[in-house]
Amino acid sequence: MASSPLSLSLLSSLPHKTLNNPKPQTFTVTLPTPRLSSFKPLSCASPSLSSSQVTYQDFNERDWSFVEPSSSEQQCQRLTQVVNSASLPPLSRVLVALPSLGFVNALLGPVQGGEEPVELPEQVVAYHESLVMLGNVKEEHDAVRCFQGDVASVPAKFAPFDAIFVCYFPGMKVSVGELLRSHVPLCSSGSRLVIFFDQGRETIEKIHRQKSPEMVISDLPDLESLKNAASANSFEIVEFIDEPNSLYLAVLKLR
Repeated sequence: MASSPLSLSLLSSLPHKTLNNPKPQTFTVTLPTPRLSSFKPLSCASPSLSSSQVTYQDFNERDWSFVEPSSSEQQCQRLTQVVNSASLPPLSRVLVALPSLGFVNALLGPVQGGEEPVELPEQVVAYHESLVMLGNVKEEHDAVRCFQGDVASVPAKFAPFDAIFVCYFPGMKVSVGELLRSHVPLCSSGSRLVIFFDQGRETIEKIHRQKSPEMVISDLPDLESLKNAASANSFEIVEFIDEPNSLYLAVLKLR
């Protein structure tokens, strides 16, 4: 990594009586010059740059922290319910779209107040537009393969996946039909695609849409929309829960 020298003038801190015509002393401090990539798929490593070196503007980064779940016992139980809805087989491969750290914690092991998932995946791949959200995941779970961008940023070598979790569909800028069409090539036969939000649709409509309207592009799909999109893309609906104040869960299975 290239480095740029920075000169700092520092006055001596010795008592005044010991100084004879004190002059500033010059020291050279070498600081790393970060190389920043913007808006192209990349593999995300653990964050190592301090906030003084990199700003949100450097990445054109948007703040996605509002989607993080709370750590309440009920919230943990809902996340575990979501994970178990995918019926993961042993040694499974999992793709997570727009992950939150809270969900990845639930996916990769028991969380406080939650039951242990039936099966832990062997491989987890995640994609998100946000380097900060990916960095949070990578810091806690280094084995997760993270890519910045949309589904096209995920290398084909990681497919096929046994399950795909879509953590925040309203922020994906696609219809439910487009979502299914773009992810079918990554699915194995019989794999499950899980669209969920662990705080319920009213949280999105009454809070997120008011505070972050530029982030909430669409609504969570209703049952009729899901049926039509599923039928057109070789999926069937195996579970649907729409509790406005607590949990949205739609589980689709590839035929």
